[in-house]
Amino acid sequence: MFAFLSRDGGAACGLSVLGCTWAGTALVTLSGPVGQRSPAMAVFLLGVAPLMLLLCAAALPGKPLFGVLLLIGAGRFVLTGAYEAGGAATLQSAAGWVGVALAVFALYGGFALLLEDSLQRTVLPLGRRGRARTSLQGDLGHQLEQAEREAGVRRQL
Repeated sequence: MFAFLSRDGGAACGLSVLGCTWAGTALVTLSGPVGQRSPAMAVFLLGVAPLMLLLCAAALPGKPLFGVLLLIGAGRFVLTGAYEAGGAATLQSAAGWVGVALAVFALYGGFALLLEDSLQRTVLPLGRRGRARTSLQGDLGHQLEQAEREAGVRRQL
């Protein structure tokens, strides 16, 4: 929600896809037989992974931390989807370890952003470039120079 409110369409889209994917995974897991593989889950996860890779490619130039987070998430979905489609049990273990790496990376990013917000300066490196960096290091004029052409400000999309 905060990404939408801050007019960051890329982050809003990426985080929405992740949230909906976890919700969909939970629903399929709860409704299916315990301990059984699910072809529906395989199709779902393998279908979401390319979308996450596209979002990763869009995020990497300005926000590499977010792009890498999406890349790791896509890797986890591919491994889990391949396991659910009938792959070897080692894929499930690998997906679990990639999930641990994803959690550690997300904790780092969340902690870095929390420190940045509370101290009003960058403490831990986030790798921002371009407009993402200017939005923090520039003045208000830098942030508003293109606002009149953004969706929600102009009359039509």
